[in-house]
Amino acid sequence: MSGRSEITARRHRRQADVDRMSEIVSASEREGRDLRPSEREEFDRLERQSQRLTGEIDDLESRETLKPSPGINRAALPVEREARGGGPQAETATLTGWAQRSVFESTGGGSFLVPPEYAHQLFDRLAAASVGLRSGFQIMQTGSSSLHIPTLTADAASAWVAEGAAITPTDPGFTEVIATPRKLAALVQLSNEMRRDSNPDVVTSTTMNLFRSLALKLDLGFFEGSGTPPEIKGLKNVSGIGTVTTLGANGGTPTSLDPFADAIATLAANNATADAIVMNPRTWSTLTKLKTGLTGDQTPLLAEAGAVGFDTTGQPRRSIYGVPVFVTSQLSITETRGTSTDTSSAYVYQADQVVAVRRADVQFELDTSRLFHQDMAELRAISRWDVVVPNPTAIVRIVGIRP
Repeated sequence: MSGRSEITARRHRRQADVDRMSEIVSASEREGRDLRPSEREEFDRLERQSQRLTGEIDDLESRETLKPSPGINRAALPVEREARGGGPQAETATLTGWAQRSVFESTGGGSFLVPPEYAHQLFDRLAAASVGLRSGFQIMQTGSSSLHIPTLTADAASAWVAEGAAITPTDPGFTEVIATPRKLAALVQLSNEMRRDSNPDVVTSTTMNLFRSLALKLDLGFFEGSGTPPEIKGLKNVSGIGTVTTLGANGGTPTSLDPFADAIATLAANNATADAIVMNPRTWSTLTKLKTGLTGDQTPLLAEAGAVGFDTTGQPRRSIYGVPVFVTSQLSITETRGTSTDTSSAYVYQADQVVAVRRADVQFELDTSRLFHQDMAELRAISRWDVVVPNPTAIVRIVGIRP
């Protein structure tokens, strides 16, 4: 077998491992649970195997002078910019060495920079870290600066009709919402000494930190964005969504799950189905402390309701009335409600009625040219997103939640 064939075979095996790892994570996320012990064992085994294959691929590549394969779009490859003496800076696609390493590798200067076949793994990592994406937002990709999404404002009318009688035609009402993805970016400067000498590798560690930073800021935009450019408009500021105010004019501390029951009922009245609840961790802490109220019984109310407890595998799960609960620190705990300035909101919604529009995938780029005179490198992360709600009545905001 030729060197190129060996490399191709190992890439296919590595891709199969990566795809299986994604399946394991996706299954646990769909069911709102952590990985089972058997799944964790399989995931770790596949990760080790993927890293081993990556090392073998690197060794083979070091002996080969790779030519671009017909299926690779060089324009889509990650690049490393280097200053070229005596001439302008060049931008070249790096096909060997650290640019080939898997996104799951824990060491290596370029473990975040991968060929196109692994590009979806970068998005998978972002999706796993973002509560909004993980909760089930519908994701649309656009190749332009804006995306027009048609939405119904009124249904076509139905009526009982006698045999042979004419059916009166009616037209549904249509309008559109326009998504304008905006740039989300982060930049870190690193000394080349640190980049080359650190153990564990500082670039890999910084990349993982940038993933978390992007995900948190994306969630802040999804739920609380002001809509004033360059910030996107979050659910809080979308007109027409439902509101539950049963905690009072000045807010209040929940003593039952009634506000969530009201929100779920409101969605049902609007022909929507609650399949996600998002709240601040402080709110979840308050709810988990509620007791059943029976004399002398300290059983948590949520456990009694089946939301917190254990499934048949012993794995904890988080839900209210069977609706998965997601927590994010990006929801404010300093909202003003009447005389109170320490309140928070929770959102109950039908997730596929919230559309996250992506213009550009997550991209990482290492540049060693601009700070050449300081012997430093810059690591940049960028993506472009917007969020729109074609059907605002599929969202209910519970306001005034105090600790």
